[in-house]
Amino acid sequence: MADFRRWIIALAVLALFAGLASAQTGGTGGPNFTCSANTSNIPTLRQEGITEQIGDIVITCVGGNATDGALAPQVNITVALAANTQITTRLVNSSNVSEALLLIDEPTTAGGSGPVAGFGNNAGFIACPNPTTGGCQATGYHVGSGANVFTVQTGTPTAYNTGPSPAPVAGGTQAANIFQGVVNNNQVTFFGIPIVAPGSNGQRVYRITNIRMNATGIANAQSVSAVVSTSNPSALPISQGNPIVGFVTTSLKATVGAAAGFAQCVSQTLAPAGVLSFTEANNFGSAFKVRTDPAVVGQTATPGPTKGQGSVLAQNSPGTIYNSESGFTPSTPTFGTITGLIGSTIGLSDFGTRFHAVFTNLPPGAKIFVSTISVNVALGVATGPSSTAAGSSYALLVSSATSAEGSTVASSTTAGTIPVVEIDALPTSTTAEAVWEVIQTSPTTVDTYNFAVFITYTAAPGSNLPAIGTSSVALNYAPTSAQSTTLIPRFAPDPPPATAFTIAACQTVLLFPYLTNLAGFDTGVAISNTSTDPFGTTPQSGTCNLNWYGIAAPAVTTTPAIGLSLSTPLAMYANTVSTLAPGFQGYMIAQCKFQYAHGFAFVSDVGARNLAMGYLALVIPDPSLNGLGKRPPQPFPCTSSTNNCPGTGEQLGE
Repeated sequence: MADFRRWIIALAVLALFAGLASAQTGGTGGPNFTCSANTSNIPTLRQEGITEQIGDIVITCVGGNATDGALAPQVNITVALAANTQITTRLVNSSNVSEALLLIDEPTTAGGSGPVAGFGNNAGFIACPNPTTGGCQATGYHVGSGANVFTVQTGTPTAYNTGPSPAPVAGGTQAANIFQGVVNNNQVTFFGIPIVAPGSNGQRVYRITNIRMNATGIANAQSVSAVVSTSNPSALPISQGNPIVGFVTTSLKATVGAAAGFAQCVSQTLAPAGVLSFTEANNFGSAFKVRTDPAVVGQTATPGPTKGQGSVLAQNSPGTIYNSESGFTPSTPTFGTITGLIGSTIGLSDFGTRFHAVFTNLPPGAKIFVSTISVNVALGVATGPSSTAAGSSYALLVSSATSAEGSTVASSTTAGTIPVVEIDALPTSTTAEAVWEVIQTSPTTVDTYNFAVFITYTAAPGSNLPAIGTSSVALNYAPTSAQSTTLIPRFAPDPPPATAFTIAACQTVLLFPYLTNLAGFDTGVAISNTSTDPFGTTPQSGTCNLNWYGIAAPAVTTTPAIGLSLSTPLAMYANTVSTLAPGFQGYMIAQCKFQYAHGFAFVSDVGARNLAMGYLALVIPDPSLNGLGKRPPQPFPCTSSTNNCPGTGEQLGE
């Protein structure tokens, strides 16, 4: 065991000295060439997101020997995430070349200076055209004295001078400073990166950007780390190669307002059916994003439907934090497409954040409308540039979850001041969807986008229109993985739906205030369905639930269907309390599933020999129609839709 420990120590010392020796990139006698990998900005990633952009990884190198005329060694740099975390950066060809980029020395299209003057960062973007075939070679050498003493060019220069009075180098061209990554599951590799040590001239910077990942498999409030490795640690010795590149958190709180209830027998015209709300969860103020950052020079600054929604490629400053779905976009309208770069729209997302509402079990016979713009619930108005809430965050309806950028949908009518459009095009549709895209947002505050839902139908209960039932809606980001496998951004599948609104059968509620089957008495009960009449009313049919309250009250009794139809040839039901509820004394409430029910009770001693009395049942206003779901505190009058007592059926007050 002791011998084994001595061998381990000896090997460790040998490895240490070998590493120190190999770190003299560019020659001997100079300072050690050292590099460290860090994340310039650690972003918060949406747990629902499949294409979340991790933070830029910055490899900073100092020291070594800036040797003139030496062809730089080339290395492959790989960024790997956890084994179960897929890299989802967009691929731009069949060889898995992607939008992930490695930038050398922070290049800019403006040709301005970067962190190390003269290292090539004061040139425009020059892409390596060989991302999968060995990268691009480069040579470093001195070109003058003072601050700008060193440059990096392609291949071997035709002349260079390192004497006391350096002369300009002739024949060289600026080396490539953009390399595209090749994706393989949870890894992206940048091939053939030339490594030229800066010596005492400053530092070299290798920035890795535009890597996207699937965050749906990461637990909430967890960090994501990357492993940065190189094919030749002697040429590129990286310490701290395990940077944190993001924090994952749940970002969306989607809710449906209190489910509205409607009566099948009461026609509605653009009646409010609910509010769909999408809120940035966990104080994640930058979860909702526009397509491109509207604050960037070159992006339109005019408020309106195009702000932050266009395809202007202006996010081209390395290391800048952009408040948008897009990443680093090296091509620009003024600079043009970068020569050698595979894919002309590198870094550009397909659209801004979109919200998805999927309605199911919609009632045939009804039309569903949604607001084409987010609404201010408190004010009851739309938000956006044309409303009283101008300048606030807002979103617009688009034609589908996967439709191209700019496919907004114009309103067809208004509900009050709110522009709306019908989303279920067919009268028999039972499903429909609506998708809105964020057009303006505030990345420093928690935003909520509300969208209004409305319903229109003509009551025809005799034809069961609109159909009775409960409609549901699922709320999520869009598009989901089920809708697209290539678009950016995209998100996890829709969650389970919630109740949106209900259509209930109209009913007549009858109160029989006194029934008895005690002390030698019995009571006859009769219920008639009078929906068949000479006035053209559509005949209805339905059962009645008899609810008993008092002495020896039985469970709810359900009558056969009452009404004139092929299946129910009789429009009247009659029975006795002694049969329905033996030994009962009290009152009974009958809930009849049709509009025009009337009741009669006849109380007498058995055989009606001595005492007898009859009365009409009272009609209780239908509690399901008053918005309370229960009998109102003021039961009278009940002759109109005022006082929480809608006029439906006959609604007798006494």
